Amino acid sequence: RVQESFRTPQQVKFNGAGHTASMMQTIHYLLRKAPAEGSKGLPDYLEVLDQFTMFFSCMVINFCHPGVTNHFLCKSRHPRAIRYNDIAVMQHYNLAACFDLLRDKDMNFMQNCDKDTNESFRMMLVRVVVRSDIKSHYEEL
Repeated sequence: RVQESFRTPQQVKFNGAGHTASMMQTIHYLLRKAPAEGSKGLPDYLEVLDQFTMFFSCMVINFCHPGVTNHFLCKSRHPRAIRYNDIAVMQHYNLAACFDLLRDKDMNFMQNCDKDTNESFRMMLVRVVVRSDIKSHYEEL
């Protein structure tokens, strides 16, 4: 279902399957890059669940992307913007759609994990995806 949600490059120029693959490759590079001698690498600071969440967030960020910005959705009074109160509209929509899919037992790859792991995954995913809103990039610096 996730793959089906990506539109063609003719429909969405940037936020599609290609961008998702590029993001995943970048995460892979950052996790596998050898650190300078005597220093720690990124994996030394991240648990396996953190690393998985980074990869998974790449798919969620572009899930069902319409090819327009949050700003456009807000200014055009799109139903998604109204639903999410003009705050990280695409990110909140993508997360809601993702967690809705994960409610299906055939899609929920986390169903055999304990409650704490599920909650940690959910909270990390929300933080990562919401922070992908370009509007928040400069507020976080």
